[in-house]
Formats: sequence, C-alpha cells, structure tokens
Amino acid sequence: MLLATGIALTALLIWQADSQEFLTSLLMAKPEWLVAAFTLQLLTVTMISWQWKLLGHHIHSGCRFHQMVHINMSGTFFESVTPAMKTGGEVVKAYLLKRAFGWTTVQSVALVGLQKVVSIGPLLFLVGVSLSLYLLTNGISTPQGWLVATSGMILLPVFLLICAVFIAPAGLAVWLEKVFPAKWVHTLSQSLHSLENALSQVKKRGNLGRHFLLSVTLWFLFPAKAAIIALSMGLEADLINIATVTFLAYMVAMIPLTPGGLGTFEATVVFLLLPLEIAMHQSMAFAIILRLVTFWLPFLISALYLLAHWGLGHARVPARTPSP
Repeated sequence: MLLATGIALTALLIWQADSQEFLTSLLMAKPEWLVAAFTLQLLTVTMISWQWKLLGHHIHSGCRFHQMVHINMSGTFFESVTPAMKTGGEVVKAYLLKRAFGWTTVQSVALVGLQKVVSIGPLLFLVGVSLSLYLLTNGISTPQGWLVATSGMILLPVFLLICAVFIAPAGLAVWLEKVFPAKWVHTLSQSLHSLENALSQVKKRGNLGRHFLLSVTLWFLFPAKAAIIALSMGLEADLINIATVTFLAYMVAMIPLTPGGLGTFEATVVFLLLPLEIAMHQSMAFAIILRLVTFWLPFLISALYLLAHWGLGHARVPARTPSP
C-alpha cells in the first residue's frame, strides 16, 4: 500500500506538469549520457559491495566479494520496499551475514553498524554543507527554506545518535543499560561493544581514513549522476546547485513516509528547483530520470537477481522419491 502511495504521488506530480512538455523534456535526454549515468550507478553498487568486503575482514577474514554482492542485492530490494530510512535493508543484511558466515547476531549487527558509521559520517558533512548553502542563497523565510530547515530538524536526533555511535559506541551502550531494562537492550549493547572493537581494529590498521575517503567518493557519485542527467537535458543550472538540491532531496526522502522516499524525493527536487527558475515539466523530468537511474533500475536488477537466485536454489533441490 505504501509503495502504491509513493507511485500515486509521483503520478500526481507528473499530472500537475504539462504532460506534452514533460514528455518532450524526457525525450531531450541523450541516451549515451543516460548510459554513462547508469554505468556510474553500477560502479557505485560494485564499490559498496567492495567496501562491505573490506570492512567484513575486520570481523571475520572469510568474507568474499561475491557473498557481499548477494547480501547487498538483497538489501537493495528490501530497502526499496520498506519506508524506514533503509533500516529494512539493513535488517536483511544482518540476517544474511549471520547465515552466510555463521556469525552471531552481535557480529552481524556490528558490521552493519560499522558500514553505517563510515558511510553516514561523510553524508552528514555533505548534507550540512548543502543545507547551509541553500539557506544562505534562498533564505529560511521561503517555502523551500522552511522545508529544508524543518527536515533537518526532524533528522537532527538521528544524526546526533549516529555521531554518538561513531564517537563512543561503548559509552552509548553503558548509557542504554542504565536507562532501559537489560533484557531490552542486551543484544544492542553487545553489538555496540563489538562495534567499538571493530572500529579499534580499523583505526589500528590505519584504514579508517581510507574507508571515509571511499565513502566520500561514493557520495559524490550521486550528484555526479544528477549532473550528467542535467547536462543531457540542457538544464540551465550550475553543478553546485544541482549537487545541493540532490543531497537535500535525499535528506528529505530519508524521512520514513514511503518506500525508498518514492514520491517525496521527486516532489522535493521539483520544489527546490523552483527558485532556480527551472520549469516544472523540466524539473519533473529530471527527477524521474534521476530516480530511474538510481532507484528503479537497481531495484529491478535486485529483484531479477533474487528471483534468479531463488529459482536456481529450487532447481538444485532434488525431487523427493514418492513413498511406496
């Protein structure tokens, strides 16, 4: 129902724009540029799986790249259909890590947390810069400025919690044990202690900076894809504005309303591009193509991958001999 709501919201936005001009704007995008953007998306998926493999070695040396590809494909599918700031996908990843390597729940949750720490840290910085630039340019009194500031305030507690996890996970575990009954936070507390050990291992080996650099590269690939699409459509907006709007729309879409921020991301892109005097049909076409590259195609690929994996798994199961 929530997925249908997101699709309906997107359809409503398209209906609000001039359908003929919207279609014209879609067709203006050059196919070769779109192929380049999708190639960057495939590179992003590959690099994320590689990052998971590298981080997994700090907990268990037996992690293999193809296993992390499978786990991330599964996570991509489930985070695309659950409206929970990607936590639906992270729960699936923790479960599959436990199954694939025979880890405890504590170890699996620790790796998921470790990847989130090195990934969200750079994102917080980039979103903060984007938020500041947009408010300085357009002001907080405008409807766009109000939306950006309000969304930032809603997500601020989550960002602060992530910072606490990064700075002192063991300290956060001690605090949780004091505030909540032990049986409620036992597994989470153990996972936070395990996360601190994993972070210590990464720091000792001098790899923390490399992982942050890799995450920064991954996050910059997101506005790079948006810039390629904007250039292919001939949008009259500089790359800094495109990058700022892209990060801010991602931030708003993190508020758990629809699966994968479906509808809310597109609406935010259109809304934030209004002060740049870009026509609604152009901004809507830009948002739809960007989501096609970064959301719908990865979702479709992950769904087909899981379907093929499930089919092959059943094909390998020998048929039972009927009882005499």
